[in-house]
Amino acid sequence: MDVLKKILNKFTVLILLAVVVIYFAVSAPGFMTINNGMSLLRQIAVLGILSTGFAMVMIAGGLDLSISSQLSLVSCATALMIVNGVPCVAACIIGVLIAVAISAFNGMAIVLTGMPAMICTLAMQQVLQGVVYIFTGASPIYGLPEGMKIIGQGYIAGIVPVPIIIMIVIFLIGAFILNRTYLGRYFYAVGSNEEATRLSGLSSKKIMILSYVVNGLFVGLASIVLMSRIASGQPAAGEGYEMDVITACVVGGIAFSGGKGKMLGVVQGVLVMGVLSNGLGVKGVDSYTQLLCKGLVLLVVVSIDCLREKREKSRKMVITHEKREGELGGGRMKVLVIDRYPDLAEEFQAMCAESDLEALRDLKIEYAKDTNVYRMNTFEEYVQRMEKEGPEWMEPDQEVLDKDSKTRTSC
Repeated sequence: MDVLKKILNKFTVLILLAVVVIYFAVSAPGFMTINNGMSLLRQIAVLGILSTGFAMVMIAGGLDLSISSQLSLVSCATALMIVNGVPCVAACIIGVLIAVAISAFNGMAIVLTGMPAMICTLAMQQVLQGVVYIFTGASPIYGLPEGMKIIGQGYIAGIVPVPIIIMIVIFLIGAFILNRTYLGRYFYAVGSNEEATRLSGLSSKKIMILSYVVNGLFVGLASIVLMSRIASGQPAAGEGYEMDVITACVVGGIAFSGGKGKMLGVVQGVLVMGVLSNGLGVKGVDSYTQLLCKGLVLLVVVSIDCLREKREKSRKMVITHEKREGELGGGRMKVLVIDRYPDLAEEFQAMCAESDLEALRDLKIEYAKDTNVYRMNTFEEYVQRMEKEGPEWMEPDQEVLDKDSKTRTSC
């Protein structure tokens, strides 16, 4: 039973994807065709690029509801520049920089004012949508050169759509940032525990702003792909994308509370949303019913995520320590993390490794399921006491509990 539970937990999204695919394969005759498959992948290219950047903001504990309006604004602004004689490459670069600047502003506004991310970015969404309607006169911008359409409509070797290649490259870049760079580690650290990150010597505010900047970069790239795919700048082109992106990320395992999620899960979430939208379209379901279905999916996955977070918030990190003489000259502290979740030890070690305090950097973190003598501390309390009293306080407990005792000593 435990094995089955582990399999279900590990492959939940893949099982959901398989169920959705099988359902549409049976109920929609035109779904399982090569042409429809290529069309599906081309359609989700923009969603995939947006979700990559959005996932980083969510992992860092943020939220950006303005991406839909940014998408419309940047695609229209870029199209307008091109039709007015600005070279395509220069116009695209300027468009991406506009998205980066807007996202950076969002991040700074949230960090410096303490405004809730949802309120700040929702307000920015309305502002940007108003701006795009004003400068376009609510009319589409046509007249893009044929060469510009290759990004969104072209094929490589006449087989693979260019947007699919771009999306795959973006996924790989996103995975590299999260898994192989300090920046990715910082995003996880801030999302897991902003205060602990600050106490470790890192600037949580700068890291949060950087997450929005990276998100803006991907929004800019998605805007160029979208503009090229529809061969115009449409003032309403981005409407609704923010909800699809949020759903894809949450389905893929990105926690609303931050600090959790992998790029592979985002890819799976994007595929689920793409298959759902495409399958409903092939079945001839009207757009209003599609909105209903997507809204229900978002409601269910967010509810599950919130329940999981509520359950995990009740867990405590229990730590003990002992001094090992002869290591690193004057001795080294070994910290045992006792918890149902061994990944806490890895998180604790990563936090300490980035600390400005030498005593914290020298800690060796280990995981243990059971122990008879230990202290109980949160990570924040641990770091605060280290900062105030130095490593001297970390002497082993003198009280030794009886092996059968159920009592625990605590600081």
